[in-house]
Amino acid sequence: MSSENTIIINGQDYPFNTGEMILNVAERNGIFIPTLCFLKGATPTGACRMCLVEVEGARTLVASCATPAAPGMVVRTETARVIKSRRLNLELLLSSGDHNCLVRDMGMDSWTDFQLRAMDVKEHQDLCPSYGNCSLQDLAIRYRVKTSRYTPTDVKYPVENVNPYIVRDFSRCILCGRCVQACNEIQVNNAISHGYRGSQSKIVAKGDRALKDSDCVFCGECVQACPVGALVPVRDFSLTPAQAETGKIRTTCSYCGVGCQLYLHVRDQKVIRVTGVEGVEPNRGSLCRKGRFEFDFINDEGRLKTPLIKNNGKFEEASWDKALCMIADRFKKIITDAGPDSIGMLCSANITNEELYAAQKFMRAAVGTNNIDSFSSLCDSSTVPALTGALGIGAMTNPIEDIEKSDVILIAGSDTTDEHPVLSSFVKRAVAFKGAELIVADPEKINMTRFAAIHLKPKSGTDAAWINALIHTIINEKLYDEEYVSSRTSGIEELKKKIVKYTPEYAESVTGISRDQLFDAARRFAKAKAPSIIYAAGITRQAGGISCVKSLVNLAMLCGNPGESAGGLNPLAGQSNCQGAFDMGCMPDYFSGYQKVADESVRKEMEKLWGSKSLSANPGMRAAEMLEKAQTGQLKALFLAGEILNGPDDKTKAVIDNSNKLELLVVQDIFLSENASLADVVLPAASFAEKDGTFTNMERSVQRVRKSIDPRGDARAAWEVFCELSSLIGYPMNYENAEAVMKEIANVTPFYRGINYKRIENNRICWPCPDIDHPGTPRLHSGKFSGGPGVFDVSDY
Repeated sequence: MSSENTIIINGQDYPFNTGEMILNVAERNGIFIPTLCFLKGATPTGACRMCLVEVEGARTLVASCATPAAPGMVVRTETARVIKSRRLNLELLLSSGDHNCLVRDMGMDSWTDFQLRAMDVKEHQDLCPSYGNCSLQDLAIRYRVKTSRYTPTDVKYPVENVNPYIVRDFSRCILCGRCVQACNEIQVNNAISHGYRGSQSKIVAKGDRALKDSDCVFCGECVQACPVGALVPVRDFSLTPAQAETGKIRTTCSYCGVGCQLYLHVRDQKVIRVTGVEGVEPNRGSLCRKGRFEFDFINDEGRLKTPLIKNNGKFEEASWDKALCMIADRFKKIITDAGPDSIGMLCSANITNEELYAAQKFMRAAVGTNNIDSFSSLCDSSTVPALTGALGIGAMTNPIEDIEKSDVILIAGSDTTDEHPVLSSFVKRAVAFKGAELIVADPEKINMTRFAAIHLKPKSGTDAAWINALIHTIINEKLYDEEYVSSRTSGIEELKKKIVKYTPEYAESVTGISRDQLFDAARRFAKAKAPSIIYAAGITRQAGGISCVKSLVNLAMLCGNPGESAGGLNPLAGQSNCQGAFDMGCMPDYFSGYQKVADESVRKEMEKLWGSKSLSANPGMRAAEMLEKAQTGQLKALFLAGEILNGPDDKTKAVIDNSNKLELLVVQDIFLSENASLADVVLPAASFAEKDGTFTNMERSVQRVRKSIDPRGDARAAWEVFCELSSLIGYPMNYENAEAVMKEIANVTPFYRGINYKRIENNRICWPCPDIDHPGTPRLHSGKFSGGPGVFDVSDY
């Protein structure tokens, strides 16, 4: 191998990329170089001096994290000179505060000795909560640093333990700066920094206030980055090593639609800690406050543990057999008396794909109706029809990681930092470090406007008008991508005619946004090489939501975005499996995979695959219609399936009130929520931590959900409930486990056909994935649209 593109480390040649640091080359090739201050994704500082190595020809040792590899460079990582330097640095660090790792006192010569001594902790209840999980301790053991020749420094600052999430123990801090970089360069919250000088140095929030009184949002990125015990979760602060987890299980977060990968740390059938999975998409180890800290609902003693049947207005505990037989008998009677279309089901978008698929199959094949919908449709009934009509597929076009590569980002109707904090960091990094420009359209001065070049403040409900004004300007000034439009779209001439009236002056009169701002926003967006659009409930939930989404699609196609890396349309899903609910056919007019129930050929194929005699061709009721007809008595029975609330204190109102005229209301939930309190039968649901399955996040990534603890009491996964009910009604529906359900999903859903548990064990797959050898499709519409030319469609404001 030529020395022009290789570096020699410990006598071996290794290739490297231009600009790559020595440390990166070593790590990629499995060569250990210790670090304490280095943080992936942040600017290397070399502050801790632990990664020093010898470079032939250099007068001094060099910091490998901050020294670029050079052709022919000769590096040695473990010479006597290097080891002596590392030991010296470790002694200095161990003397800089209260690091009671017991390494110096216990005379340990190996990691085995440390493990044996760690078992005997009764005499050491004041041990650091990171004991056994501390990089400083690990390195002290590795380099046999048992004593320090330096006098320990006095602890100058008290422990800060005044918020419900994070404890700051300044006596353990080694001032490595990783927490500052995690806050300012990874999450870009800019809440902490280095403060004071010399021996008074400390990490401070603004004004040296406590975190609870600062700009901190408690994402916990600093906690995960801390290599010692200076930053720990409140729950961990009082734990001894004997109370540490007995295992950790990787799974997918159950909160928003980003689909963050996380570890549930478990002890004695309880989740005691959550950490992010580093180095994997979509979150790269980052989590938000909810994902990292707010998991108490899993272990809550108020969880439903057994079925309940209401008798004379009061709930009584019942067996599963009794509860399910009662539901099945009532369903059969209602079907006989009023027909199958008098029964409906609404599913939570927090349950797994396997549960959602089983739900719609149960309603269609066993009950005989298409009255199946999800709570996703109450939040976003606009995206699927608008994007499907224009582009052929009603889903996010690009992976989340592409957002950080965009040079102009338009955010409309999304309080991104509050609703999707981890995704917002991709936007903030693009602006803060990569030169991207941000345009925010929101009536309020939301947090994201701090990063915006332009803040458009439309009057509520006028979004279609200002979007059309941008389109008007781009067409009028001939800024659009004519080649893309002519080769990949249809309807441009009709668009030009309909858009004539949406001058910036007209839009100003409607929206309140100045014409100058509209001109500026249109020109910036159109001239960008890779602009992207992000929108959420502020667009989709308004009365003209479909028109607004269509206008955003028109804007994207006009500028040649769909199909391009770093461009595209990014609808943000509010719940963990909104996308999965749509994909699995929890809609009144589609089977799984957006196959229309009204299409006879599709129905015949589904009847064959399901072994069902006759599937209904009539599209069912949507969620809003079901809730309305529950109040009038036209709907006789309603099943609310899955965890609707994430905790007993959630103040979300019931979707149905006690004036309903239902003959039967069944609710499966994890708590006795407001919905459940009105039910005739309540079934205990397994939480996401207690079952296997998959979620599909907003970028169409299918990811594993893994069981980490046993269900509380007699709680069950929803797919198990639907199988038993289906059999009781007369349509056998049997699966050995959740994986067997996924096998059937792949069999009947064309764009899931190549997805199985083995393929997504360690990595996500984005649909469409039509066969087992297909890698998945992170970016939609590359080269062409799936349904023919992209269609421009303007709806008047």
